Amino acid sequence: MSYPHNQPGHFYPALAPRPNNATTVLAAIFGLCLGVWFTLGTLASYQLASDSILGTETHLIYRPLAALLLVLGGILLLRRLTVGRVFVIVGVLGAFADGFADLSEYRPHGFADMVFPLAFFSFYLAIIVLAAHPSTTRWIRTRP
Repeated sequence: MSYPHNQPGHFYPALAPRPNNATTVLAAIFGLCLGVWFTLGTLASYQLASDSILGTETHLIYRPLAALLLVLGGILLLRRLTVGRVFVIVGVLGAFADGFADLSEYRPHGFADMVFPLAFFSFYLAIIVLAAHPSTTRWIRTRP
C-alpha cells in the first residue's frame, strides 16, 4: 500500500480537458467573412460616394476600419495570437457603430425595415460571444 492511488479516497487528479477549437475557428471564419463583406461594401460605397454629391457618409469612416480589423483579426486568431481575438472584437464593435450610424441616417418605418439590421446585429453579437468565450482563450494558449 505504498501507492496513494491504491488507497481509498485517493484518486488521480483530473486531466484538463482539451480545448475545443470550434468556437475559435467559427469566430475567425465569421470575422473573415464579415471583413470581406465590409471590404466589398467599402469599395461599393466609395464608388457611390464619388458619383453623388452627398455630404459626409459615416459608413465611409467605420466600415473600412472594421473591415481591416476583422480581416487581420480573423487571420491572427487562426494563428493562435491573442491580438487577433482583440482585433475581431474591436472590429465587430466598429461594425455595430456602422450599423447604428446607418440606422440613424435612414430611419426605418416599421418592424419589417428592422428585420435585416436585427439579423446582422445578432450575427455581430454571436461573433463577439465566440471570440470572448473562455475556450477561445484556452485554445490560443495551447500550442500544437
